[in-house]
Amino acid sequence: MENIENLKKKLLQCKKDGKEKIQLLIQLSQEYLENNSDKSLENAQKSLELAEKMNYDEEKANSLSIMGKVYFNKNIYNRALEFNKRASELYKKIGNMKGLSTSLDDIGAVYQKLSNYDNALIYHLESCKIGEDIGDKKSIATSYNSLGGTYYYLNDYNKSLLYFQKSLMMMQTINDSKGISNSLNNLGIIFKIQRNYDKALECYTKSLKIKEEIEDKKGVSSILNNIGLIYYELENYDQAFDYYRQSMIIKKEIGNKKGIANTLNNIGKLHLQIKNYDKAIFNFEQSLKISKEIKSKDLIMNCYKHFTEIYSETKNFEKAFHYSELYSEIKDSIYTEESSKKIAEMQTKYETETKEKETEIYKLKNVELVSVNEQLGKEIVERKKAEKEMEISKKRLKIVNSILRHDITNDLTVIKSALRIYKRNSDILMLTEIENKVNKGLNTIKRLREQEFFIESHSDLSNYSIFEVLQEVISDFHNLDIHIEGHAIAFADKALYSVFENIITNAIKHGKSAKIEITISTKEQICEIRIKDFGIGIPDEIKEKIFEKGYIYGKTGHTGIGLYIVKQTIEGYGGEIYVEDNEPTGVIFVIRLRNTDIKNHKFKK
Repeated sequence: MENIENLKKKLLQCKKDGKEKIQLLIQLSQEYLENNSDKSLENAQKSLELAEKMNYDEEKANSLSIMGKVYFNKNIYNRALEFNKRASELYKKIGNMKGLSTSLDDIGAVYQKLSNYDNALIYHLESCKIGEDIGDKKSIATSYNSLGGTYYYLNDYNKSLLYFQKSLMMMQTINDSKGISNSLNNLGIIFKIQRNYDKALECYTKSLKIKEEIEDKKGVSSILNNIGLIYYELENYDQAFDYYRQSMIIKKEIGNKKGIANTLNNIGKLHLQIKNYDKAIFNFEQSLKISKEIKSKDLIMNCYKHFTEIYSETKNFEKAFHYSELYSEIKDSIYTEESSKKIAEMQTKYETETKEKETEIYKLKNVELVSVNEQLGKEIVERKKAEKEMEISKKRLKIVNSILRHDITNDLTVIKSALRIYKRNSDILMLTEIENKVNKGLNTIKRLREQEFFIESHSDLSNYSIFEVLQEVISDFHNLDIHIEGHAIAFADKALYSVFENIITNAIKHGKSAKIEITISTKEQICEIRIKDFGIGIPDEIKEKIFEKGYIYGKTGHTGIGLYIVKQTIEGYGGEIYVEDNEPTGVIFVIRLRNTDIKNHKFKK
């Protein structure tokens, strides 16, 4: 703040328009950059107007570069791209290779935020190459750090770790305290992901010491929070809480509302973990209030998710279901509204800028695009594969949410009916039924929570014993004659439990069947499961419609979501499902999945 006041005094004393005044405005804009984007933009616009008026290309480029950074901080990425590109063109024109390196790195950062990682890597590597050509260690170190960040978002943590380490070493050679601290913090994040908590704590502690020395309060509060997360993972909850508390004090002091909401969320998770539900609810409510004020959808979603967990564990199922619905709605909103808009914007930009990108980079002095493309060839192919896997994961997550809503709604409906009967007749068997459905609902939530975490970490399916999955599913169905024959191992995930449960429930509820026969067989790479009931059957005219979303048939029909989810899940495994008639009555649901060699796997005991 002291530096800002000195610059403002100097600016008042500078009566004449000229280079000195322009440079003061640029310096003032840089000082405001971290904490006051509007003031930073205001001064950069003034410096740009004067520089254009007096035709000072260097100052024009510097002003444009700062404006690009401001728009980046404001998350207005199309404007950030525009100003950074204009700055890079001017730096190239006047031969300022250091400025060009910085602008290219900033462009890469914008593309990273747009999830266009191919372009991000190209621009960061171009920036790094220019830094190496001119021997500018700061530019090289900054590019290494940026590359580490891009690989982090690509979930390639080994490459991310490598580039953060290279950045740290380079920052140390030039004794850049802020750069060293940032690199150490980034290394701590990667080590935490890799569960190397000792190394993560070592990096965070060193980074914290430097941040305190250079009086970077925002950085200090962030690292304190990160250290708290480590102790949380280590189940040292007293230490975790102490670091969260220290982080909170500083965040309140500097008015970092998102940081406050995030730390409140972390404190709430801590109390939830130790079953201190009242304090957990209090902290999540405070976090939710601030999150709504600042319109932070990701934090709002986290609060709803944790409220669902709390009320499930305390058996307040009405509230648990309410927050589960809110969680699903906002999660769908994030994936559909924001993500779709972002993806559409990214695709538009990618299409319009592909030719422009090639032309620009070919024109850059001392830069060989061919060498970069050779370096990136394999990585771009890998990226395309990762994008495909990400889409699969999103689809499977949506199915998990649908299963959760559908299955829990069914269980709550049964509980409600059982309560009504119990109140009317005092039938003690209804209490047993309620207890069974409560336990079943809790198991469903637990299983699908595990499935959600699994999908978010990677997209690969696992090997599942069909016989064992079915054995577990049928244990919930009492007074029903069910026979299972055969064994097979198939590629699936935990949603398979709900698939079988749904089909069997339909056979009882809609098909009025008291007996079910299930056969499991394998042929080459295919595992076939035939679920045969002996109920009233399904009319021919609706066999093709029962898997449609929202289809309703008969008096017992509801939303029709169940079999739609079943079909989506099976197709997500690369399999298929269809219906055949059973003789003399009933239907057969046929499921075909990808099979793995049963000889190579042991059944779980």
